[in-house]
Amino acid sequence: MPFIDIHTHKAPRSGILSIRNIRWGKKGHFEGLKAIQNDMIVDAISIGLHPWDAQWDQQAPNWHELATLLENENVYFLGETGLDYIKKENLSQQELAFHKQIELSQKIKKPILIHCVRALSEILSEKTSRKIEGPWVLHDFNGNSQEIQAAMKHGCYISLGKNMMRDNTKVVKALMAIKRDRLFFETDENDYSIEEVYQRYCELSGIGEKGLLELCEQVENNFKTLFALKSLPFY
Repeated sequence: MPFIDIHTHKAPRSGILSIRNIRWGKKGHFEGLKAIQNDMIVDAISIGLHPWDAQWDQQAPNWHELATLLENENVYFLGETGLDYIKKENLSQQELAFHKQIELSQKIKKPILIHCVRALSEILSEKTSRKIEGPWVLHDFNGNSQEIQAAMKHGCYISLGKNMMRDNTKVVKALMAIKRDRLFFETDENDYSIEEVYQRYCELSGIGEKGLLELCEQVENNFKTLFALKSLPFY
């Protein structure tokens, strides 16, 4: 039974099913892009224009290039994309990039990995107004019980990572509001392992070590449901 890391920037490890993120347009990620273009990717990945990278002067991003990259069968997510209301200096371009990538996800029929910072109501409003029924995954979610309920009501999955690993965050206090059939875990760019993230959830939720196997089974089922799979890839 594998541990599943739904969002990471680290190379895959044996016994772990991870989706490695490539930030399209970010300096230092060109080798990953080249590997996709040459059909040399050997693991599951996600790719998209991050809100922080949604900055351009005159020449807009080459959305056709991104659409082509997303067609690769090893690309499971579009993302991460979304809105970050702390980074307000490029907010109009964040919104344009988010809207464009929503359109791309609808065309290619792949779910979106969402970066959401102080923008949950706006993001959920986009999902409703565009009548999007496909699943979105809210990465490193940090919200209270009301926000959790709103996210799940809109058909979103919730991925737990850094904000759950810290003490006294909103999501730690409201952890039991998250239905387990809407749950994923991630390491992102952090030093801890995905096993530690699962163990942290077991501790906080009270299911303990005895509940770990059942938790792994549930997350595996969530993964299969999210991507409409009968079996796990790369494992």
